[in-house]
Amino acid sequence: MNAPAMARSRHVLAGVHPEPLASYLAGLGLARLIGEQADPAASFSWGVGGLIIDSVVDDLVDWLVDSYVPTPVLSP
Repeated sequence: MNAPAMARSRHVLAGVHPEPLASYLAGLGLARLIGEQADPAASFSWGVGGLIIDSVVDDLVDWLVDSYVPTPVLSP
């Protein structure tokens, strides 16, 4: 029997667009964090409304506050 599929959530980040460059880089950084720490199978795309994230993370704000671990700048 197959394992039950986890429910995926769609998030549209209206403040994150491909232009200007700073907003684009913020979107790429968030995509990297979610892909590495929360959901390697997450998908990301740019839409008219902003950055679109399809992920198993139900609430991005709660995940960032409770589970996000900053990447060290230097590794000892």
